[in-house]
Amino acid sequence: MVTISVTSDVSAVARRISERHKRQVPFAASRALNVLAGKVASRENSEIVSIFDRPTPRTVKAVKVFKGATKGDLSVVIGVDDGFRRTAADAALGTKGKNAVPPSAYLLAQIIGGHRVPKRFELALQRVGAMPPGKMAVFAKRSNALDAYGNITQAKIVQILSWFQAFPESGYRANMKDRTKQSLMKGQRKGMQHGFAYFSGGGKTDLPDGIWERHFPNGTAGKSFVRPILIFIDPAQYRARFKFQEIGAQVVAREWSPAFAAALADAVRTAK
Repeated sequence: MVTISVTSDVSAVARRISERHKRQVPFAASRALNVLAGKVASRENSEIVSIFDRPTPRTVKAVKVFKGATKGDLSVVIGVDDGFRRTAADAALGTKGKNAVPPSAYLLAQIIGGHRVPKRFELALQRVGAMPPGKMAVFAKRSNALDAYGNITQAKIVQILSWFQAFPESGYRANMKDRTKQSLMKGQRKGMQHGFAYFSGGGKTDLPDGIWERHFPNGTAGKSFVRPILIFIDPAQYRARFKFQEIGAQVVAREWSPAFAAALADAVRTAK
């Protein structure tokens, strides 16, 4: 979070101008601060584009102005957004975002360093024993389920959680019944070329630990093949590479004086 406050600067300017125009100073300062806040957010979001690989449109616009300035409160607050529309699945898992985790959660480790915050689908899988505690999941490139940003779709995540009955029973009934699993395994759903099933691999098998799909191109009694979806690994230790505070300070140092001067000149010129 970046907070910009300029009360002392405004007081100094007010002492140097005529009594007639002093009342324009807070108004001009609030306008300049709001312009400055927009520039800080824009610069932070440009940094996201430059340092991260294929960030989603939501991540690209993650930094927002949380609070604007007024004549009575000459401060603005800029931060990483965590307010998103809730879906039924999100509500059941206690999430806040369309894709379960808001940018504020996964960008924090990039700002201050440390471990990534566990994603809600990971916690849900851990609760039902489909994923070992203390692990993190990475999306398998061979899953054939990644979007243009290298992420697995929300629909796929919901299907996996439903298969492993990871949704809470109260308030949401998306957990698959056995008959639904059987119809998927037999490829009986509309548009399916063949059946498939999910399983949690690893342990005594030769497969890396994770969530896998088993496909049945010749029916459940014939030969099958497997495809990785999620691979479980030890949590990564992130270094702080998103210089959030530093970028904000640089923009303020460069832009505040000209922005305030322009806003004050305009306020004095149009004063009645």
